[in-house]
Amino acid sequence: MSSSTILRVIIVAVSSDAAKAIGNAVKNAGFSVKGKMAASLNVLEAELQKQPWDVVLAAEQLPESMVLSQIVDMTNQHQANTPVIVVSQDADENIRYEALMAAARDAVSINHPKLMGLVLKPEQQAAAPVDEVADEVVGEVSGEEVIAVADDAENEDRPQEDTPKHDVPVVVPVGPESLLPEESQWFERIQKALENDRFFCAYQPIVNLNAEPASNYELLLRMLDDDGKEIPPGAFLGTAEKTGLITDIDRWVIKHAIKTIKTKLEEDASTRFFIKLSTCTLQDSKLIRWLSEQLHAAQLPEARLVFEITADAASQNEQRVKTLISAIRMNKCLVCLDRVSDTESHKRLAVALGVDCLKISGQLIHELASNKDHQHSVDSIARYAKANNIFTIAQFVQDPSSLAFLWQKGINYIQGYYLQRPESVLNYKFEQEEEEVEMPAL
Repeated sequence: MSSSTILRVIIVAVSSDAAKAIGNAVKNAGFSVKGKMAASLNVLEAELQKQPWDVVLAAEQLPESMVLSQIVDMTNQHQANTPVIVVSQDADENIRYEALMAAARDAVSINHPKLMGLVLKPEQQAAAPVDEVADEVVGEVSGEEVIAVADDAENEDRPQEDTPKHDVPVVVPVGPESLLPEESQWFERIQKALENDRFFCAYQPIVNLNAEPASNYELLLRMLDDDGKEIPPGAFLGTAEKTGLITDIDRWVIKHAIKTIKTKLEEDASTRFFIKLSTCTLQDSKLIRWLSEQLHAAQLPEARLVFEITADAASQNEQRVKTLISAIRMNKCLVCLDRVSDTESHKRLAVALGVDCLKISGQLIHELASNKDHQHSVDSIARYAKANNIFTIAQFVQDPSSLAFLWQKGINYIQGYYLQRPESVLNYKFEQEEEEVEMPAL
């Protein structure tokens, strides 16, 4: 008997034969399969409520009463970080795009077990190897066939640490009735600002230290009061995050960024915008579909938008973030891991997610010129990123000594008040600064 990893799955298909074919494909990819078939939304919901699952596999041909977006939405509702993957005969780019538009994790071909194995690999599972199990139908539960159930009671009593561990939400929005009086006032002001389009973005340059031509800006949110005066983000973002309004704000920023950069690209084709995504937005089950629609309609040139996700938020929502990154890449945009510290978990995450660049935590840049511990951490991150072909950005740079150290350590980009404070217009002279930052010598 060979050994393999148990993969606990729900297979959504029109018939037991179709489900068995998918079960066999997963088995050929190196897994033992234990799970249920669902031919209706009612059965799918019932199974999602019973226990955690590693993955929901949706056949390319679904039962007449079901569509892929319904499967994704129901899975997100009950198990927010359980991926939904489409299994097709030939997972070409069209099928993959349709899958991502429905906010599924990906699409994979039933005929390519090696690729299937890579896509289905359960990142959070710590199951010990088990004896290979048969993939035939062995019984029925609630009218639905059980696919490849383990063949003895011992597997049913597997220790708790072998149960797949799913990401837990870190933000649970509260309703207005749960707010303090001052928070309620801010809640109403934010709603009015959204209704009356009283937000704007400030732009802070991100400068390349190797004199490569590129006009990079991070978008930083600002709000206006009833009299048109600027309100700093620290005053309202806490309430926005607590109530979930930050999701609507993030969407406003994305739409604004797309509109603005399309105009800016007409005069400077190298323009690139960095856009922050909040933790609450990452947990929005409708984000991927909405974002894909916005980006697909915009038809921007490649790599003009970079979406920033904090390392802590990504680590607590890893499966969902992987799905989001797939959608972002399908739409020719980039991903940046923000607030990265010198920890093994953050480094592993950067590689596991396959991000394009990372931003070093601002805490490490503070007093960098005189703090040996911070210097060691920045150097460690820089070397790790370079070894894995990931670009680095140092934020909150405020003095020339820190800039010189960062340049010597091979940091690719810098951002901070030393270059420019956030401005309401895109007016930074990148060509002039590129000549200046090339001067520090090793």
